[in-house]
Amino acid sequence: MVLSMRKWWARAKFIALFLVFTYVIYHVLHNLSSWIAPHHRFGEPSGHAVKAYAAEEAARDSAAFGDRLRFFYWYGE
Repeated sequence: MVLSMRKWWARAKFIALFLVFTYVIYHVLHNLSSWIAPHHRFGEPSGHAVKAYAAEEAARDSAAFGDRLRFFYWYGE
């Protein structure tokens, strides 16, 4: 039986690179999803505020473009 070291070395490099890239992509997507998610999703309102389901339209219009984009990706609206 003849074993080709070049073939086994190429396979080992491919498997190692595949595992490294899988690990990196997993962490990039994990960090991206934690950036998109709201920080205090079920937090209690302060003062005399009442917790409501939908945000006011005026509050959305005054938000920055990045915040509106994050809101769009998070809620799909």
